[in-house]
Amino acid sequence: MRADWVEEYVGRKYLEAVGRFREYVDISHGGYDTTSELEDVQEELSQHMKDRDLFESKAGQQEWRDRAAALETRLATLEVAEAIPPRVERVYSDRTFADGWNATDDPLARRALLLAVGARVVLSTGAVGDVSGLDESRLTFSVGQHVDPEADALEDAAYQASLRRR
Repeated sequence: MRADWVEEYVGRKYLEAVGRFREYVDISHGGYDTTSELEDVQEELSQHMKDRDLFESKAGQQEWRDRAAALETRLATLEVAEAIPPRVERVYSDRTFADGWNATDDPLARRALLLAVGARVVLSTGAVGDVSGLDESRLTFSVGQHVDPEADALEDAAYQASLRRR
């Protein structure tokens, strides 16, 4: 089967499958768990307290008190801070996948678009010498999971409504 036939097929199927959806970028936001820092500050404060009697001068004692106060303040802040779980934010653009596809003829750019949606093409074997044209029955095109925001919102609304009926 000729490559240009398969490329045309893939382009058509890509546009049918995801062309109408808006492009998006997933942005990962790291979470924050205070446990590790809390343990470190507690250990540092504990070590600092052991040094209290080492200072005889007023300046040394004041320096010790300032450091102890700073550690105490940080410890109090960490004790009340809530852990922030990591999350992924999906940001949609104004462009559709079709806009991105039609904006370029570069095979590598189009390959990147296909990979971004998890596109996969499977070609099964056919009869020997059959080159009369594209036999679509030998090709299977699929894409990875892609969320349709409208369908997702409708599904969520139906689920929420079902909860109210219970």
